[in-house]
Amino acid sequence: MKWPKIVCFILISFFVVPPLSANQFQLENILPQKMGDQGWNAEDEPFIATNEEILSMVINGAAPRYMELGTRKAAFVNYKKKQVYLMLEIYETDFKKSAEKLFKEFETDNSVPLENLGTRSRLTLEMGGGYMVEYSQDRFYVRLSITQRSEQAKKVLLKCAKTISEKIAGYSK
Repeated sequence: MKWPKIVCFILISFFVVPPLSANQFQLENILPQKMGDQGWNAEDEPFIATNEEILSMVINGAAPRYMELGTRKAAFVNYKKKQVYLMLEIYETDFKKSAEKLFKEFETDNSVPLENLGTRSRLTLEMGGGYMVEYSQDRFYVRLSITQRSEQAKKVLLKCAKTISEKIAGYSK
């Protein structure tokens, strides 16, 4: 009597667990891998949030709204180069429309539209003295910010955003 239960458990594990880890793996594949060769070091391993409780650990208080707008998973990575920080957030949703809703939700008056990046994109001067780039592409909403306001910092931010956008384009095919 125990063997059928064990076999059933193994079969369920075989069919259910791999797709979940495959989805997480795909989101991680979108993260830039070669930041170290440019002098940027990840402060820690990427943090992947797969539900509201875990997302609340990173974006305290706003997690329910992100989930309402369609977020299913999110990845967070912080990079550092000397005293400059580059923060990356990627939100994966079920539908392209959900990613567009996230993009629209965080629109401000200080933003300027960007071209050739995702479906819709913008650059914002942050009050803390840095830049932020946001865009929606396919089922993803991406936000990058850097803690320095210079032309070089803006170039780094845009290059990183473009790298992620190219990975999303490859992933989405």
